[in-house]
Amino acid sequence: MQGVTVSPDGLVLAVVTAHGQHAWAKPTVTLGSMSDGRRIGWFPLDAGVVAWRSLFSPDGSRLFVFRGDTRVHVFDVANRKEVEDSQLQPGAGNLHV
Repeated sequence: MQGVTVSPDGLVLAVVTAHGQHAWAKPTVTLGSMSDGRRIGWFPLDAGVVAWRSLFSPDGSRLFVFRGDTRVHVFDVANRKEVEDSQLQPGAGNLHV
């Protein structure tokens, strides 16, 4: 497990995991319901990616998953879809939550 975060309203848990350290192992982000523990969403990441942090937007509508190679995946929580995959430029101020 690389990261765990809870949505601002306390209803959704996001867990970033890797299924092993091999190039074929696909890390995932799993969304779970805090009320009953059931899985409510799942996002696969590229094989071999090291995702080290996740963060919800203040309104809980987006989930940001930061990778070790300065990329960030942005997921729409309600629609369970990736909406952006960006390369961060340190100091550029290009991440708006």
